Amino acid sequence: MLHSVIIKGAQGLAYIPYVRRYYEGIGTILALHQVQPLVRDAWPALPSWRRPIERLRAEWLYASPHGRGTRADSLRTSPTQLEKLIQAALSKGYTPASLDQLLSGLSAPSSPQRLICFTLDDGYADNLTHALPIFERWQIPFTVYVVVAYIQRSLFPWWLALEDLIRQGEGFILGSTFYRPIAWHQRSKLFLQLKAELIQKLPEEACAIVEESLRKAGIDPQPYYQAMLSWEELKRLASNPLCSIGAHTLTHPYLSALPEARAWQEISQSKSLLEQNLGIPVRHFAYPYGSPNTFSMREVKMVEGAGYLSAVTTTAGNLYPEHRALCYCLPRRKVFEGTRVVDFYRPRRHRIARLCPSQ
Repeated sequence: MLHSVIIKGAQGLAYIPYVRRYYEGIGTILALHQVQPLVRDAWPALPSWRRPIERLRAEWLYASPHGRGTRADSLRTSPTQLEKLIQAALSKGYTPASLDQLLSGLSAPSSPQRLICFTLDDGYADNLTHALPIFERWQIPFTVYVVVAYIQRSLFPWWLALEDLIRQGEGFILGSTFYRPIAWHQRSKLFLQLKAELIQKLPEEACAIVEESLRKAGIDPQPYYQAMLSWEELKRLASNPLCSIGAHTLTHPYLSALPEARAWQEISQSKSLLEQNLGIPVRHFAYPYGSPNTFSMREVKMVEGAGYLSAVTTTAGNLYPEHRALCYCLPRRKVFEGTRVVDFYRPRRHRIARLCPSQ
């Protein structure tokens, strides 16, 4: 109880103007993935009210910020949430900025305040159908980081299929193991467990394993390929003056686990292929998964050597003048259902997050 009171009190400091200015810094980069309406009973499949304790527990986890990490749908943001966040940010005095504008702000002798930059990872088709109309309505610049293999339809985001395999609740075979989670919380934990195991494999191996499981379960894998932008759709998106296209590797691998030659290929060829097919410069990069253990200083140097101007992580934090020397390890804040603008400048233990593996 005392711990909760202390935490709430510390969070309340964010409303004090001096504290806010200190922690909000120059601004923040937001990280989104899919933008589509959420169906609460779709994932996780909520228990029946015939099991009231399990149902209430699931409802609490679904609504609570503490449950974000246990929910497979944490990579999905509803159009309503996106629009509410934009409105709130504008009302709080934030200025929407592209990544190029953000970098200019970082390098300026007198850094601006309250810049906000929207980014979306992987290249989902709903970035065109659901996110773009919202960004156009509010005239918000944004960046989409693209995995080339998804656009080419040679691979698919296997975690979407893994969600469906677990959600159906009928049991499934993944590799040589049979899984049959029953309780709601078991399905959520199993998803996180299997995802952690599969990201250690090469993306083509992980996709092959999950696709084989889909076929055994009688599920058509084609919709998972089609959930991503096609080249034609990506060109339409790239032609919009509000949109910038960034690279997110060729196949979305765990970069630090790759041999040096493969890691360089993933980083450099994704840039060149996007530039060749779209006819525009690709200046920005996002590390797959983005946490410090999934990339190393080797990849940071490769990104710089490939000619990118910036690279983003998924380490939570805002931007400060000190980040001028860290343009290849920029922090971002993930957007969840329920994310509020005040979350951007709440006091934290460390003002500058641990960004690059060597720090």
